[in-house]
Amino acid sequence: MKTRLLVFALLLPMSLWAQSYTQSTLVDLPSVANGPVLPTGGLIIDGAGHLYGAAQGGANNLGAIFRVSAKGVVTVLHSFSGSDGSYPEANLVRDKAGNLYGTTSQGGTDSSCSCGTVFKLAPNGHLTVLYSFTGGYGYPSAILLDNAGNLYGYDFATNANGSIFKITPSGVFSIIYNFCSLANCADGTSPTGRLILNKNGNFYGATNRGGAFNEGTVFQLTPAYAESVLYSFTGGSDGANPTGKLTQDQTGTMYGVTYQGGTPGSGSTIPSGTVFKITTAGVESVLYSFCQQAGCTDGANPLGSLFLDGSSTLYGTTTFGGTNNAGVVFKVSTAGAESVLDNLTIDADGGNGAVVDKKGNVFVEMYSGGASGDGWVMELAK
Repeated sequence: MKTRLLVFALLLPMSLWAQSYTQSTLVDLPSVANGPVLPTGGLIIDGAGHLYGAAQGGANNLGAIFRVSAKGVVTVLHSFSGSDGSYPEANLVRDKAGNLYGTTSQGGTDSSCSCGTVFKLAPNGHLTVLYSFTGGYGYPSAILLDNAGNLYGYDFATNANGSIFKITPSGVFSIIYNFCSLANCADGTSPTGRLILNKNGNFYGATNRGGAFNEGTVFQLTPAYAESVLYSFTGGSDGANPTGKLTQDQTGTMYGVTYQGGTPGSGSTIPSGTVFKITTAGVESVLYSFCQQAGCTDGANPLGSLFLDGSSTLYGTTTFGGTNNAGVVFKVSTAGAESVLDNLTIDADGGNGAVVDKKGNVFVEMYSGGASGDGWVMELAK
């Protein structure tokens, strides 16, 4: 099954800072028998430089969770069989003990509904299904894990506009908020990415649509699960249709991307997305609007989440633009200076975002291409 669920369908000087990255293939997929193919959702990285991701393929061709060592050695951590889930497509999260948590878009323990699961994968390879969706396809999002062991995510099983669910450490599942609870979906609809949690216990996230102008929102959910919209995108220079999760710095300021909107430059008359920042008080500003260069060589239509390193630099990917109009890997300083690190060659491969190791090397998973045509992991060595 070679399908991929894609997330829907202030202008600053172009002071690009110098970069010197060397592109190489860390690994071609599948590379091992019954290995992962067509990876989706983006990679995560641990302190030792190991990468973790979700893909199709595996021993049963129903999906796999995999690890890539810093030297490019691929290990299949789990192959799904259907009852434990199938076709994982969302970003993973890893706790301090090395357990991985994630979701699958199909499969589950309810034989009457292949509606998706939430799972825990232990370091010894044992997988536990924490919840199987019923009643309708859940299409669950990536998971947030809090310090108490509770899991939070988005799903669409009972509410087509999206809901926020919670799973306690004892396995109790509950819906804590339903989007489009207000007239005209003023509270947002179609949540995207994953929730984040700040030190005060407030949750933050984004919706792709809804809000005052139906161009998406950034919202807050209190510890008592009361939702409020921090910001409604207008579809103008401030951006439209945020995608991926928000990324938060130590001060609490959050960063994200919008797939559309922004202020086009000489590259195009069509707004092509933004990198934005927003405070917890709801003050939004645009760090960078794409398509500032002729031919949109600086990228267009970012998709996926941003990665923030220790030097306040944000890394991400776009789906279009660049020298091949197939997307770019970019970085943006929190002062708004953008630089293209690499030009992609296959459409839509720029939807999974990037991660960065302690040395500043950048890694991007590619949904297709590579030696087998079934995907690869790119390394941009600094």
